[in-house]
Amino acid sequence: LQRAYRRGHYAEYAAAAYLIAKGHRILARRYKTRLGEIDLIAQRGGRIVFVEVKRRATIEECQDAVTELARRRVHGAADLWLARHHRFQEFTLGFDLIFIVPRRWPVHLADAL
Repeated sequence: LQRAYRRGHYAEYAAAAYLIAKGHRILARRYKTRLGEIDLIAQRGGRIVFVEVKRRATIEECQDAVTELARRRVHGAADLWLARHHRFQEFTLGFDLIFIVPRRWPVHLADAL
């Protein structure tokens, strides 16, 4: 269990570093709400991105790990975050996925969630 927890932290760190390299500013990591957690919240220009990070052995396993429940959780938690951060309510919203696979660059799928 501890190993999986560490791997999850590493995956989120790698995804955040990747977004920073692409010009994003990380606004929150592991943002917790009563509806669930958002792995990363980032901003680039006038766009706010709510990111779900998946780390698995293959891209296919990452894709399979993205459930409808996860989609609803992130969207609901994003609504709560926006209700608390009024200055971002006029921004364009994105719901992205980042897949972390060993020995590969992160795969970033914009608006895939």
